[in-house]
Amino acid sequence: RNTGRCLGRPALQPAGVVMDPADKRRQDDALLARLIQERSAWDEHWKDLADHFMPRSPRFNTGDRNKGGKKNGKLLNSTPARAARTLSAGMFSSITSPARPWFQLGIEDSDLAKFQPVKEWLDDSTRRVRDIIAGSNAYKCFPAMFRDLGVFGTHAQHVDEDPTDV
Repeated sequence: RNTGRCLGRPALQPAGVVMDPADKRRQDDALLARLIQERSAWDEHWKDLADHFMPRSPRFNTGDRNKGGKKNGKLLNSTPARAARTLSAGMFSSITSPARPWFQLGIEDSDLAKFQPVKEWLDDSTRRVRDIIAGSNAYKCFPAMFRDLGVFGTHAQHVDEDPTDV
């Protein structure tokens, strides 16, 4: 159940309908502006956490780009960064390990779930989703996601359609 507030993202296009790139860009820019406004109350808190846990990683403003100056002035030692890295690695290997199945699709109707064709369809669909995830860059992104969740308590990730590949 989604309990978050809707930020006005337009509905997905029907299958086979291609959105004009200029319209998509305008919608994405409008969404970005709403997201930046929504997060602004947290920026100072997150900057403070970043200064102590991962000073070189986050960019909060477009002006933060490619500044080579020293950013670790608030660090006393490497303990916070190592703690964030250890937490991230532990969550990745425990929750989303690529070495073992970590999810299984199912349905709420227990009677229907016992029906053999439904079991086969769910198993086949689970396998397909696992193959798609393995073929994507998701396993490269998960450690950064878990580090952000551990340090900031949130993480944003964009997943976009690819018209030529799943």
